[in-house]
Order: sequence, then structure tokens, then C-alpha cells
Amino acid sequence: MYGSLSKYLNLSTNDMDSLKELLLQRQMALMDAGMSMMSGSGADPKQAAADAQALRADYDKKIQDLLGPQDYPVFQDYEKSAADRMSVQMFKSALPADATLTDQQEESLIAAMAEERKAMPATMSPLVVCVSLFFSAVTGLAAGIFPAWRAARMNPVDALRNE
Repeated sequence: MYGSLSKYLNLSTNDMDSLKELLLQRQMALMDAGMSMMSGSGADPKQAAADAQALRADYDKKIQDLLGPQDYPVFQDYEKSAADRMSVQMFKSALPADATLTDQQEESLIAAMAEERKAMPATMSPLVVCVSLFFSAVTGLAAGIFPAWRAARMNPVDALRNE
């Protein structure tokens, strides 16, 4: 996920390794915090969420100290576009071997995706939710009731004979 980050940051090899180690530590700490929330230990969920936020803020401060004032905004932008970057990588892997994207095309595509996401935020209409739930319920009932109704009308001897 952070493989191409090094070409956007002005970091030495040692600093890049330190950044990767910090990112790994942050991910593991947040994963541990999430697992403890789901363990059912009886801890207050609001307090656990606040602890996770504090943990993330602590690691973000460490990353900011490592990167400095010039590279930290670049890192934040890179992190915000991680989902778009993964989508572009999947798109690239689906392309035929003779059709490749240049780095500039990748960046343009990622920028366009981010711009469109901002221009058209995801919204969910209550009507769409209700209609979806209605059709799901009707489909579930039809899939469960119709075969049961047919089976109930059959003579058990005939059903076993055809088996």
C-alpha cells in the first residue's frame, strides 16, 4: 500500500525504513485495540474508541516528527488516496500486457477519482433502503415458502419413490 510513497517523499533510505516501521507499529497497535474492543471483555466501547483515537494521534505525531513539515502533508494526501490507489492497481493488473499506464496517467486517474468522489458524495435515500428491504423480504419468503408449500402437497410415498 505504501510501496510507491518513497517517490513522493524526500527521505533517505534509513528514514524511509523508519517510516515503514512506524506504519507497521501503528497498524498493529490499532489492530490490537480493535481486537480488544471485540473481545467482549466488558470494556466501555466509548472509552475504547477514545483510546484508539489517542493511539492513532500519538503515532501520527511520531510520523509527523519523522517526516517534517514539508513531507507530512504529502503523506496525508497519499494516505487519503489509498483506496483510489488500490483501485488503480487492480485496474492495471486487469489490463493486457501491451497496454500499460504511465506514472503520470496513474496520478491523473487517482486525482480524477478523488475529485469525482468529492463532487458526488455517497448518499442513501430512505426510499431506496425501504424498497431494497421490501424486495429482499419478498424474495426470501418466496424462496423459502414456495418449495415448502410444494413439498407439503406431495404424497410422501411418491416423493420417496422418485428419489
